[in-house]
Amino acid sequence: MGSAQDLEQLRSLFAACDVNGSGLVELEDFTSVCTDLGLQPHLVRPLFRKLDVDGDELIDFQDFCAGYQEVSEALNLSAYHQSEPPPALEELEGRLGGETQHLTRETREQLWGLHQEIQGVSVPGLLEQYEKLLENVSHDFRAHRLNTEKLESILKRFVWSLASDFSSSVTMARRGFAGGTRQ
Repeated sequence: MGSAQDLEQLRSLFAACDVNGSGLVELEDFTSVCTDLGLQPHLVRPLFRKLDVDGDELIDFQDFCAGYQEVSEALNLSAYHQSEPPPALEELEGRLGGETQHLTRETREQLWGLHQEIQGVSVPGLLEQYEKLLENVSHDFRAHRLNTEKLESILKRFVWSLASDFSSSVTMARRGFAGGTRQ
């Protein structure tokens, strides 16, 4: 992005993100623009953080220029229009045993977004702790689901047994009644 034309294109792009014309792009403005462009919600905050080079929760034109090159090279823009999670998150879902399929789309996007945010934080072991927590919640969810299925099965057998007993009682009563009327 060295030419005057490239710089002008960057200024235009920055101006489109600077919704209120303050010379700064806040997360809310950035989210609005990204949503309008069809960017998956779980990618917005990590992208914002990459562009917010100085980490002040605001993107000024300098931040935008400095971060734009890295972001445009690092991200496959066609991935923004996917309805599926990025490959790293597909791998995480696999480790969770497919339990995220039972979650709402909004909840899955929140999990993926938080996963992306934690990847950008330089706290040793934080991502591993988050992933371990997700695995534990997934295990608990799976155990709860299996217990619910067992209870449903027991209840069905019980209801079937009651129905069978009732049917037998009715049949016996009919036979007794029919036998009593013949005499």
